[in-house]
Amino acid sequence: MTVTLDKPAGMIGEKVNRSVTKSIRMTAKEAEELSRLSRLLSKPNDAALLYEAYSRGMKAIKLDEAVNEYTKRERSLGEVAELFAISSADLARELVKRNIPTLEVSIDQAKANLDHLIRRHFS
Repeated sequence: MTVTLDKPAGMIGEKVNRSVTKSIRMTAKEAEELSRLSRLLSKPNDAALLYEAYSRGMKAIKLDEAVNEYTKRERSLGEVAELFAISSADLARELVKRNIPTLEVSIDQAKANLDHLIRRHFS
């Protein structure tokens, strides 16, 4: 893993954005497919398409795992959303898409949902 600075540090205490380089190995056929699709979509370079694929993939993985966690009914919708760093609205939409009921909650879970919302938005 390589850490590089995106911008030079200015004043003391100023935040510096750091990017981390991660690499993957792919076959020659996969690399050619990446280049072909990158050209087809008029991406500036292969890295731009690869980053878009990473971003979309991470969002899909997070939603899938959040749905799996929510269906255990051990955490509230808000707690699961926070755990996976996604919005409650995105998780709720995904549950609706998958026909997973969100209103079948126990009194304890409803209280936990309300407590979570109060802590998050009014504390």
